[in-house]
Amino acid sequence: MFEENCNIQYSDTIKVLRWGKIVCDSTINVAQADKTIRLDSIDVTIPKGTANANIKLTVVKSEQNYSCPDSLKFMSPVYDVNLSSGTTFDNPIIIKFGSTTFRVGLDETNI
Repeated sequence: MFEENCNIQYSDTIKVLRWGKIVCDSTINVAQADKTIRLDSIDVTIPKGTANANIKLTVVKSEQNYSCPDSLKFMSPVYDVNLSSGTTFDNPIIIKFGSTTFRVGLDETNI
């Protein structure tokens, strides 16, 4: 198929809603040592050797409203964590949720 045979069709204007707030957009280097990024209620640890060059870490905190059954409780906000080096790693990426703000009023025996 050649370009002159293509009939370009444009869609209507669409509105893209913001998914969340970027809480981290950093370039890091883990070639020689582990790196931990501490944010408001989440810690992300990337192990040494995950990449041999600088990589970009982006963490987005969702601003969407989610619902769940009454039998479930949210323990923290929803985050999207992305590394520019890919999605498969020899050593695991460690993500910890550390804020006690979200634990207030929860019966921890049912967690």
